[in-house]
Amino acid sequence: MKHCLSAVALSAIALLPSGASADVRYDFTALSAYATAGETVTGTFSVTLPTFVTSALDIPVASLTACQTVSSVGASSCVDQWMRPDEQAGYDAIAFGWESPTAYTVHNYYYFADGALSAYGTYASVLLDGQSGTLVVSEVSVVPEPATGLSLAAGLAGLMGLLARRRRS
Repeated sequence: MKHCLSAVALSAIALLPSGASADVRYDFTALSAYATAGETVTGTFSVTLPTFVTSALDIPVASLTACQTVSSVGASSCVDQWMRPDEQAGYDAIAFGWESPTAYTVHNYYYFADGALSAYGTYASVLLDGQSGTLVVSEVSVVPEPATGLSLAAGLAGLMGLLARRRRS
């Protein structure tokens, strides 16, 4: 009887949510009024990573959740995005990468308060006139796999049934 109760208690503990860490989502919006070869650009990108960015990171276009860029002179496209903690003393940076319709590649730098890449929050770019950006760093909720929970619940129900059957006999 005590063994059955122990098994039921262990099964119930197994159903508790785990302490797994959540992914981190970065949403960036850029507005560059700074004319690069007579061209200005706006754009956005989103990426979900397993941890905060704490060292220089180049993110391939294929790894981005979404990316869009619009040039003042025509169609443009996203290229790899760069994240640089401590790019300058006291500042984190994002280099928004895009390819111009005239076939050159640009990375416009946007600077944020130190630690912006490693803490949840909403940040506005600082330092450069003519370029503004917004960075939103958010937690992606951990969603437990339904099959695991259902299996544990079925096992718990089986143990409770076994316990009830033993009480009757």
